[in-house]
Amino acid sequence: MKVRGIIEIMRVINCVMIGFAVIIGEIFAFQDYLKIKEVILGFFTGFFLQAAADVINDYFDREIDAINNPNRPIPRGDITPKEAVLLFILFTIIGLSSAIPLGLECFIFASIFLGLSFAYNAKLKATGFLGNIIVSLCVAAPFLFGGLVVTKSFPPILIIFSLLAFLANTGREINKGIVDIEGDKTKNIKTIAISFGPRTAARIAALFYLSAVVLSPLPYLLGLLGISYLILIILVTDSLFIIFSISLLRDYSSENAKKIKNLVLIAMLTALIIFVGSPFIKL
Repeated sequence: MKVRGIIEIMRVINCVMIGFAVIIGEIFAFQDYLKIKEVILGFFTGFFLQAAADVINDYFDREIDAINNPNRPIPRGDITPKEAVLLFILFTIIGLSSAIPLGLECFIFASIFLGLSFAYNAKLKATGFLGNIIVSLCVAAPFLFGGLVVTKSFPPILIIFSLLAFLANTGREINKGIVDIEGDKTKNIKTIAISFGPRTAARIAALFYLSAVVLSPLPYLLGLLGISYLILIILVTDSLFIIFSISLLRDYSSENAKKIKNLVLIAMLTALIIFVGSPFIKL
């Protein structure tokens, strides 16, 4: 087992983003001040459960990756399937152990979404669109988890953030199906791209991207965030999603879909930055 392989199979950047999404949820939910314990354990829970989900994803996808992504750690031999299972168990233990001190609600919430992630990778990925929905629910969950850590509830601002993350990521998952057509066919995975063709998949992916754009002003319209948020989200994140949607609709080839899939992560990252930074920017 190589260190490079462990870092890659964890998808460390994804883990860090999920960990910070939990902290963002805590920041927007807190009523007085955040406790260091809540920040650290919340981050660890998100980080390591995402790592567990990414590892088990590569374990179950090892045959598909041999076709679609032969440079992934398992196909290229840096990590064996048995080692991947051991890593999954290790990261699960660390992640759930981090959730326990945060309260029973947090432990149950974390366990449910880890279970959904495992079910997706083990069985539900083959369902196509249902699998896309489950992945997106897991991506949206960290914001809500952050609120649960601090207030034992889901504040409205976090529900909206989660909805936007859900829509954008569902588009990305459908988009990803265009990229993975050849490998997915070998496992009889009924993605929209396989069932209805890349053109239809591109249209539906763009619909989800643009739905996130349409709903993005909600925090401002409901008085939850100020004008700085509205201006930045429109000029930066929304503009990127519109550009990517137009590009995908014009060219739904596997090559362009792969480029858009990767760029969408950048757009989602800009949204996170704007959510956190806009309250401190006066326009």
